[in-house]
Amino acid sequence: MRGGLIVLLVAVAFILLIACANIANLLLSRATVRQREIALRSALGAGRGRIVRQLLTENAVLATAGGILGILLAKASFSFLKALIPEDLSRTVSLTFNLPVLAFAILVSLASTFLFGLTPALRITKTDMNDSLKDGGRGGMSPRSKSLGNLLVVGEVALSLVLLVASGLLLESFVNLRRVDPGFRSDQVLTAQIDVPDGKYPDFVRRTQFFQAVLERVGFLPGVTGAGFTSVLPFTWKSGMGGFLGMAGFQPEEVVRPDLQYGALDRVVSPGYFETMRIRLRRGRLFDDHDGPDAPAVAIINETMAQKSWPNEDALSKRFRFKLVGGSFRLFQIVGIVDDVKEMGLGEPPKEEMYFPYWQAQGNYMVPSTLVVHTKGDPTNLASAVREAVWSVDPDQPVSEVVNMDGILDREVVQKRVQAVLLGGLAALALTLAGVGIYGVMAYLVTQQNHEIGIRVALGAHSRNILGLILGRGASLTATGVSIGVAAALLVTRLMRSLLFGVSPFDPLTFATVALVLTFVTLAACYIPARRATRVDPMVALRFE
Repeated sequence: MRGGLIVLLVAVAFILLIACANIANLLLSRATVRQREIALRSALGAGRGRIVRQLLTENAVLATAGGILGILLAKASFSFLKALIPEDLSRTVSLTFNLPVLAFAILVSLASTFLFGLTPALRITKTDMNDSLKDGGRGGMSPRSKSLGNLLVVGEVALSLVLLVASGLLLESFVNLRRVDPGFRSDQVLTAQIDVPDGKYPDFVRRTQFFQAVLERVGFLPGVTGAGFTSVLPFTWKSGMGGFLGMAGFQPEEVVRPDLQYGALDRVVSPGYFETMRIRLRRGRLFDDHDGPDAPAVAIINETMAQKSWPNEDALSKRFRFKLVGGSFRLFQIVGIVDDVKEMGLGEPPKEEMYFPYWQAQGNYMVPSTLVVHTKGDPTNLASAVREAVWSVDPDQPVSEVVNMDGILDREVVQKRVQAVLLGGLAALALTLAGVGIYGVMAYLVTQQNHEIGIRVALGAHSRNILGLILGRGASLTATGVSIGVAAALLVTRLMRSLLFGVSPFDPLTFATVALVLTFVTLAACYIPARRATRVDPMVALRFE
C-alpha cells in the first residue's frame, strides 16, 4: 500500500498549496484595500518591520482559528476514515490523535502562514505613501501584485488538473479491476472455514467421511442449490505469486527430460465444487461420486496448465505424475479442463492449476477446509443454518469466517477503491478551491476596474463586450494553468504506473475530460463577476472622479 499512500500524501500537499494560493490572493486583495491605513501608520512613524509583524500577527490569528477548526474536522472524520481501512488491516491500524503527526500539521500550518502571508505584507509596505494619502485616491493593485495574483491562480488550476487526472486514472483502474472476470461467479455463494484438526481426524477415510456428511446435511437445507468443499478459496492463499515457489510439482507422463521442473497450484475439491462456484467446463467432465478411492486416479486442470504443459496438443486424457507427501509419485489422468480462475488476484495473470477429488487425495498436503454453498436468495440468511448443519455432524467442530463470496471479491478491490475515493475527494476539493480562487481574483479585478468599465460603457461598449473582456482574462489564466497542469500530470502519472490497472498513465480520454471539466468550472467561476461587470452604471462609476 506504500505507493498509494505516497500518492495521497502528495495530493494533500497539493491541496495545501492550492489553499495557500487562495489565501495569498485574498491577502493581496485585502492589502490593497488597506493601503490608506498602512500609509497612515507609516506617516505616524511605524517602521516597515513593525507593519509586517502586525500583518503576520493578524494572519497567525486567522491561521490559529483555522487550525482549531481543522483539528475538530479531523476528529469528526475518523468514523468515515475507519470505514475505508481494508479489513485485513483494521485489526492492526487504529485512528487516534498522534502527537508527532499533530505537531507536524501545526508546524506546516504555521510555516504556510508565514511564507504565504509574508509576500502580501511586503508588497503593501512598498506602496507610495503620498499617493495612498491623496484625496480621492482610489488605491488599486499594483502591476506586480496583479502578476503575482495571476501566477497564483495559474498554479491553482495546474495543481487541480494534476489531482483530477490522477483521481480519474485511479477511478478507471478500480472500474476496470472490478469488471475483470475472476473465472467464477461470486453472487449468492456463502463460504465457511472448517479446519478439521489432524489430531481429531488422523485417519484419511474418517476425515473424508466427515466432509461428505456435511455436504449431505447442507444439501438438504431449504434454499441451497449446490455445495462443495475446497482446500483453497480463490484470493485467500497467494503463495504461488513468486514463480515456482508455493506450487506443487508434477511431471507429464511422456516427458523425456525428467530434469525439467513442472509446477502448478494444487487444489483438493469435492464433487459439486465447480458447479457451486460456476466455474465453466471447457472440455471433458467434472468430478462426481464415482471418483472414489478405488476408482482410477483422475484430475481436472485449467486452461493455462493445459496450454503450457501440453502445447500444440489436447491435454484431455493426458496423464501426469503428481508428487505426494514423502516423495513418492502417483499417476493421474486428466478428465476435464476448466476455465482459469484468478486465484492470485484480479490484477494477476492466472497460474497453472490442477484439481483432485478429495476421495483420491491421500498423500496430498492439501486438505479440504472451506465449504462453499450456492443459494437461491441472500446467502447470509443461511449462515446460522449452515453452522447447525456442520454441528449436527460434529458438535465440537469450529466453523469460522462465514461470509459471502461477494465480500471476498470486494476485498480484492478495496485498496483501489479506497485510493480512488480518497484521491477523488481531494480532487473535488481542489476543483472547488480553484473555482473559488479564480472567482475571487476576477471579482476583485472587476471591482478595481469599475472606473474603466464605466468609461467603456459610456463610450458605447455593449454588455457582450464587457462580458467578453472579463471572460477572456479568465480564459487566458485557465488555458495557461491547464497547459502547465497537463505537462505536470504527464510527469506525475508516470510515477503512478504501478497503481494503475487496464489504463495507460497517459490516457488521452482522461486528460481531455479533466481539462474540459476544469475549464468549464473555472469559466463558470469567471462568469459571475463578468455578469456583474455588465451591470455597472457609468454614472456611478465615473462619479468617483
